Amino acid sequence: MIEDLFPGLAQIEAPRLAIIAVLTFAGSVAAGLSGMGGGVLIAIAITPVIGVKALIPTIAVTMMINHVARVWVFRHDVRWPPVTAVLITALPATIAGSMVYVSMPPRAIAIVMGVFLILFVPLRRHLARRAWRVGHAGLAGIGSVYGFLSGTTLGGGMLVIPALLGNGLVGTVLIGTDAVIGLTILTTKVAAFGTMALLTPQLALIGVLVGVVSVPGVYLARWMLDHTAVHLHTMFVEILILAGGLSFLWRGIVD
Repeated sequence: MIEDLFPGLAQIEAPRLAIIAVLTFAGSVAAGLSGMGGGVLIAIAITPVIGVKALIPTIAVTMMINHVARVWVFRHDVRWPPVTAVLITALPATIAGSMVYVSMPPRAIAIVMGVFLILFVPLRRHLARRAWRVGHAGLAGIGSVYGFLSGTTLGGGMLVIPALLGNGLVGTVLIGTDAVIGLTILTTKVAAFGTMALLTPQLALIGVLVGVVSVPGVYLARWMLDHTAVHLHTMFVEILILAGGLSFLWRGIVD
């Protein structure tokens, strides 16, 4: 059945499949712990298989499945007013960002993602240090930028997580609320890319298969949140994000 839908999937070497599975699981744990980094780890694994242009639509399917699991696991911790405040502007901005992404050549996509990911770490740390306070109006303003970035690159959650922290959300409440926001945005992206014919059935299948592998990581992340500190994990994720950014930048400049 899989071979009929996507013959190339059956030709991927076993070591590559193992790398994809391991990084997908690690990415799921990363996203479940901090709300960031999951898509980047998965992107590092699957970009050589599907190419840069197909990356964001495929990752959207994968992370949508991952977020369904996150919403279920953290369903009792969701705070709905912040969700509404972010999504009221993020949804239309996501559609606009997706339209821009479709029009971009693969080399430009790789360079944009590389630069954004390299800037991700210092900017995230800057936002975290400021300990800013954000009301619902502020969340709506940030939502528009977050939505556009989500449609065009990876790592848009960099803006949402500090903003939710500034709104007073921490721990499992932070992760649960972010999961609902992320799931809604990802669903919108999948619908938009499908409408624009960039998300093919073959790419959707890859996204689903990779997404299924990510589900156990959500449960491990929930256990780790209840039993361990996450600062070392955050540093590890930041290193991988920088490595991913350099990889995309190299691919865009040299390939």
